Amino acid sequence: MTAWQLLAGSSAGGSNYQDSGQLASTVTSRTVSGLPTDGSTVYVRLRYQIGGVWSYQTTPTRPPARRRFRP
Repeated sequence: MTAWQLLAGSSAGGSNYQDSGQLASTVTSRTVSGLPTDGSTVYVRLRYQIGGVWSYQTTPTRPPARRRFRP
């Protein structure tokens, strides 16, 4: 893998939460903030380049809902 990109959005292929832009293969993680706290689905797409060819994998996930704790 020579490069990769992380997209996170409210629809498959969307990027309204995160678009990392092209990252070098030496970058091994990416933090995404501003995700919804209402339990709605977030679609995470990992694009990666191998041998000059870009491919991707999309995974729908649901972040845990925000929890409020009272003393």
